[in-house]
Amino acid sequence: MRVALADALDRKAFVQQILQGQGRPAETFIPQGMNGYAPELAAVQRFDVPQARATLASSGVTAAELSGLRFSYDGSSDFGKATATFVRDQLKANLGVTITLDPLDANALGSKLSSGGFDMAGPVGWTA
Repeated sequence: MRVALADALDRKAFVQQILQGQGRPAETFIPQGMNGYAPELAAVQRFDVPQARATLASSGVTAAELSGLRFSYDGSSDFGKATATFVRDQLKANLGVTITLDPLDANALGSKLSSGGFDMAGPVGWTA
C-alpha cells in the first residue's frame, strides 16, 4: 500500500510547482554525487499511476479504506502547507484516495512524530 502511495506522487511536478523548478526530483534515497548513491534503485521512487493503481489493488486495501488518512504537517510553514496540499491532490487525482490535512504547530507535530501518533507526515526535511 505504501509503495502505491509513493508511485502516485509526481516528483517532477512537485519540483516544478512547489519548488518553482529549483531542484531535481528524488529518484533514489541517496542523491547522485553522495557516497552510497545507487542508480539501480531509481525504480523504487518512480511516478507510475497505472502501477500505483495495480499495486494498491493487489495490496488488498481500497482507496475508500485509505480515505480519511490524516496528513500532519507544520501549519505555520507555507512550504509545509503547499507540500501537504500537493500530496492530497496527487493521491486524489491518481488513486482516488481522499486524505485529510492536519495542520499542527511545530511542537505538536514534533510530539506526534516522536510518538508515532500520525498516519502520514511531512515535510520534515532530509539529511545525509
